[in-house]
Amino acid sequence: MSRKNSTGEHQDEAALYALGTLQGEEARRFERAMASDPTLTTDVEEFSAVVAQLGYAAAPQQPPADLRSRVLSR
Repeated sequence: MSRKNSTGEHQDEAALYALGTLQGEEARRFERAMASDPTLTTDVEEFSAVVAQLGYAAAPQQPPADLRSRVLSR
């Protein structure tokens, strides 16, 4: 995802923005940078596509057999 116009710092921020971890002034500062650099918008879109798939990356696990009884007994 490396582009000539997108700096490493801004790419890191694009990833954090896609994850939803930039907040407050950090997010607003990045949004201003994104408004002036269309490659950042593309970076966020690409990172967002990856973020959307993260929940499917882990292999399904079988819960322990006694989990239901432990949870319901509380």
